[in-house]
Amino acid sequence: VELDTALLAGAEIVTQKPVAPHAPGTHLSELIEAVDRMSCVTCAHSHSRAMEIVHSLATDGVEMEFVFPTALFEYVRSSRPDRLSQLLELPNYETRIVDETPYGLFLLENGDETRVCLLIYSPDNEMKGVISNTSEEAVEWGERVYRSYESRAEPVTA
Repeated sequence: VELDTALLAGAEIVTQKPVAPHAPGTHLSELIEAVDRMSCVTCAHSHSRAMEIVHSLATDGVEMEFVFPTALFEYVRSSRPDRLSQLLELPNYETRIVDETPYGLFLLENGDETRVCLLIYSPDNEMKGVISNTSEEAVEWGERVYRSYESRAEPVTA
């Protein structure tokens, strides 16, 4: 897993706690709900409201690009075929698939600010933490990583 130290310098880190096991997912959903544009590489469906949040934002016109591992895409397609079909028909929503992804990486744009978020998972795909940073160096690293996955991913059509 390629990780640049720029991501850590000045980062905000939210981790799972025994009394707040959903803190990382809640934090990420709060960040996502405020975006104008979102690009992400994801490896797990780890928040119960994730599909509804994405659907709501996409139908409101937020630009979204996702890179899914094949297994996760198949899970989403089988569990929420209605929502996925609706999303794939939107001009501002794009999904691509690759064989595997090692972690979740989100690029969240809100006005003039871009934030990179790295999602940390346990071996059984439970979200354990989120590292987020708005520094230019961290965002550039995130954009490079995203583009490397996007460039080898296959587009999905409706």
